[in-house]
Amino acid sequence: MKKSKRGSQFIEASIVLPLIFLLMLSVILLIMYYYQCLQDQVRTHQILVDKCLSKTSVFRIVKESSSTEKRMRGAVSMMMIHGYSDRIYVINPANAVRLGEMIS
Repeated sequence: MKKSKRGSQFIEASIVLPLIFLLMLSVILLIMYYYQCLQDQVRTHQILVDKCLSKTSVFRIVKESSSTEKRMRGAVSMMMIHGYSDRIYVINPANAVRLGEMIS
């Protein structure tokens, strides 16, 4: 007498497939979160570059900070927070040369 394994395969599939789907959804949401972090870092850097171009000082350090927060759902529900700060050094050699000419 052979036992049918077909029923056990359906039960295993009904347990495993939703878990695989939930895991894939969690990975997609995680990729979207890291993409948003990257966009925020690029936006922060662009703000610093714009500030750098508008300054007329000889030497200056400009700082900017930002953070990304997003509630992640999927296999695990949690709040993802990523904070970062950036700085840029503003060096204006033309003004430094003019300043040196005024001193001498």
